[in-house]
Amino acid sequence: MATLQRLKDEMETLQKQIETVLSISEYRENEDLSGLSDYAQIQSADERQRIGTYQQILGRLEKIQESLSYYEKPVKEVSRISRNEDGRYETERGHYFTSGNVIEFLRTEQVFNYGTSQYEDADIWTKSRIEHNGTDYYIVGYPDVSLSNLQVRIRGEAGWQGISRKSR
Repeated sequence: MATLQRLKDEMETLQKQIETVLSISEYRENEDLSGLSDYAQIQSADERQRIGTYQQILGRLEKIQESLSYYEKPVKEVSRISRNEDGRYETERGHYFTSGNVIEFLRTEQVFNYGTSQYEDADIWTKSRIEHNGTDYYIVGYPDVSLSNLQVRIRGEAGWQGISRKSR
């Protein structure tokens, strides 16, 4: 039986394989497969079908690659957020969230404890994004989670999609 560590190792291998496929296909640069050296020679219905299918797959692989690479970014800050004078939610170091920003927050969920054979509350870091409903900001998929005093973590600058007040 596999372990979480073994699965993590396999995901890292998969991530490298996806990176290779995305690179040789030049999908990121062209958003299609027109970068292939023989693309202009593709003429059969079967080849066109394969190209169409591969383009769909590559789009999905690109999203998978983004998801996997997110966890490689180091955690730069763990803090609580509060509403600032602009009405946005801000960390203690001044990173604030606005519509479309990624947010990683700590929430509690009922999980089954195999040791005690009972359900119990457990913390889980959760990644989502922030949106605004016309009245206030909320977390997509978790509209009942209060942003006030919510514990969040910020990953490395390459992954930060919010705006730092200090850089304005």
